[in-house]
Amino acid sequence: MAKPGFQELFSRYLAGNTTEDETQQVLAQIAAGTDDQELNDWIATYWEQLEQTDGRYTSETGQPILNKILGSPDGQEKNTPVVSLRSRFLHQWRWIAASIILVLGIGSYFLVARKSKDPATVAINAAGIQPGKAGAILTLADGSQLLLDTIQNGVIPLHGSSTAKVINGTLQYNNAGKEATYNTMSTPKGRQFGITLPDGTQVWLNSASSIRYPTAFTGHDRKVELTGEAYFEVAHNQDKPFLVSVNNKAVLQVLGTHFNVNAYEDEQDIATTLLEGSVAVNVLSASNHQNLNTHHTLYKNTVILKPGQQARVMNTVTDSTAVNSIKVTNANVNKVMAWKNGLFNFEDANLEQVMRQLSRWYNIEVVYEKGIPDIYFYGEMGRNMPLIDVLANLQTTGVRFRLEGRKLIVLPL
Repeated sequence: MAKPGFQELFSRYLAGNTTEDETQQVLAQIAAGTDDQELNDWIATYWEQLEQTDGRYTSETGQPILNKILGSPDGQEKNTPVVSLRSRFLHQWRWIAASIILVLGIGSYFLVARKSKDPATVAINAAGIQPGKAGAILTLADGSQLLLDTIQNGVIPLHGSSTAKVINGTLQYNNAGKEATYNTMSTPKGRQFGITLPDGTQVWLNSASSIRYPTAFTGHDRKVELTGEAYFEVAHNQDKPFLVSVNNKAVLQVLGTHFNVNAYEDEQDIATTLLEGSVAVNVLSASNHQNLNTHHTLYKNTVILKPGQQARVMNTVTDSTAVNSIKVTNANVNKVMAWKNGLFNFEDANLEQVMRQLSRWYNIEVVYEKGIPDIYFYGEMGRNMPLIDVLANLQTTGVRFRLEGRKLIVLPL
């Protein structure tokens, strides 16, 4: 039976108004109360009411979480009423509230948040590791490089009469000239930067990314090459389609539109998410990888995205042959665009996915002492926090770390 006053305490917990001791009481009571039908019914009713009064939440993502809370330790669901659960309420409260739920894949059970067994190790060693900031390296046509971190607001001489300038963390090509030479802007780990291309197209590069582009678009189209992750707002030009070559595996073709591309080599797929306009996602066959500069490149597969959709170019093996295919789904746009909006979005992200994001943004190496713990997270965190704060928040879920210099070692649960 739920302890007297638990309903009021639980309501305050969801609103982020509990002390640390009260938070531990709530989590412990839920963990211990999964056999308490009265408690289960009350939690289900509370979330049902939340669904009716707050239109921001979706039952599609919430139902699996409810099943985990009301389920048995061996992962078998109990005979409880199926209700809609608003899981996205987790986003609006502090991380300790958001970390209430995580799913351990094998056995699927509800884990009470707890403090690290050795918080001092992380606290001492991570104190000096700050979040990423604006910065990039510009490689000119002659191979010379400029560190854009050190240029506040100034003019950069390029090839011939071409010039560019840095304004508030963005490289702008205002006098590109008529001769096309190629520049490359790259962001190391722990850096991100913006660029306005000669045609007015705006691009934001996430950390560990690069874009190669001409200083003038003189041909029949506008071609750039991308690695890593970037968000594009393409200037409309009916006569010159905009082409993005991605890792020599896909070519995106647009006239004028807004979209995000995640093409990190350590991610499983190339994900293109459309926010506005239209984009054609073209998969290249191996024979066409050398023909990206031809106007009539033949594509193996093509899909046209609508706003809110995401195309994933997946590498699969059939009969010992690698094949690229496309899968289109509805996108979680908030999750996709979180990086540009200054957030980490860990909605339904496993530990390995979370660590890859932290590795790029904090310029750290992540290793696992004994395999990768099978943990999934829900919630958001700001990208402006020092690493020490991020790790402290993650440790409330039971994950443990050891930091040696810039090497973060994930310890077994």
